[in-house]
Amino acid sequence: MNLKRAAADFRKRRLALPVTKALREGTIDPTLIDLRGRHVEKWQEVVGSYFARQGRAITPRIREGAAIELVWLDGERWDRELGDDLLQLGTATATVWGQYVADQLGADLSAENMAAYLADSAQYSAANINYATREQVAEALMAVEPKDEVLHLFEIAAASRAAQIAVRGVTHMANFGSREGAKQGGLRTKTWQVNSGNPRDSHALMNGETVPIDGVFSNGARWPGDSVLGAAGNANCQC
Repeated sequence: MNLKRAAADFRKRRLALPVTKALREGTIDPTLIDLRGRHVEKWQEVVGSYFARQGRAITPRIREGAAIELVWLDGERWDRELGDDLLQLGTATATVWGQYVADQLGADLSAENMAAYLADSAQYSAANINYATREQVAEALMAVEPKDEVLHLFEIAAASRAAQIAVRGVTHMANFGSREGAKQGGLRTKTWQVNSGNPRDSHALMNGETVPIDGVFSNGARWPGDSVLGAAGNANCQC
C-alpha cells in the first residue's frame, strides 16, 4: 500500500464527500475501519522490516559473556533510522485522517500545523522502542545460548511486536490527525468513541465522553493513542 497515494486519493474525492450532512449534523465519525486496516498493515510491514534489519546487524556481534555495550554500538543510528520511518508513517496517516475530517467540514488542512508534533512524536517513540529493545537484548545476553535467544527476540519483534506498534501508532496518528482536521474545520468538541468489541474497562467507561477540542479527557489524554497514557493505556487500543 502506498500511503502517499492514499492521501492523494482522498483529496481527489473531496467533492464526493457528504460535506453538507457533516455541516448540518456537526458530527463526524473518523473511524474508517477499512482504511485503518490498510494503514496498520503498512506500519507493520515497515516496522517489521526495521526490526529484521536491526537483528541482522546486532546478532553477529554476540559472543559468550559479551556485555550489552559491546553489542549495542549504534544507538543513535537506530533512533535516527526508526525515527525517520515513524515520521513518514505518522505523517501519511495523520494527513489522511486530518484531510478526511477537514473535507467533511469544507475546510483545507494545513499540514504545517502538524509538522512539529509529528517530528517530536516520531523521535520520542523511536527512542522508547529502541530502549525497550536494548533492555531485551541485554537480558537475552545472560541466557545459556545468547545468540539463539537474541535471534528469537528479533523474530518476535518483527512479527508480534511490530503488529502491536502498528496498531498503537495508527490509533495515535489517526486520532491526532482527526483532531487537527476538526479543529481547523471549526469544530469545538471531540468525543471518545470505543470501536473494539473488547475494550479496556477504563475506555469503555469513557465511551461518549465529550470535551472541548483542545481539552483532555478524564484519563488525561488529548485523544485515544496519546503517548501520555503509556503502553499500558495504549496497547491494542482502537478507540
